[in-house]
Amino acid sequence: MVADDNGDFVSGDSFFDVFIEVGIAGMDLSLDTADTPFRLDAGTIMELPPLSSDYLPPPSSPPVELYITGTSTHVGWFCHAQHTPTEVVPCDER
Repeated sequence: MVADDNGDFVSGDSFFDVFIEVGIAGMDLSLDTADTPFRLDAGTIMELPPLSSDYLPPPSSPPVELYITGTSTHVGWFCHAQHTPTEVVPCDER
């Protein structure tokens, strides 16, 4: 994070790791990424919150394996996700 002389936010690198769980309707089946997170990265942001910044997998990131939840049965790959914040949600509105 970069701050100005007053300690106010100027810029920073922003990312988060997501643990994925997918429910498949009509099959009573759920898949997850077990202990492996899926990284979403916005790179350098210039505002907090980073409204309209696209969080995407880094170009070099590999797909993450999907398993039948609670097992070690590999059934596929999770390859892409995107998140774009569009509005401020105060922390006390959970």
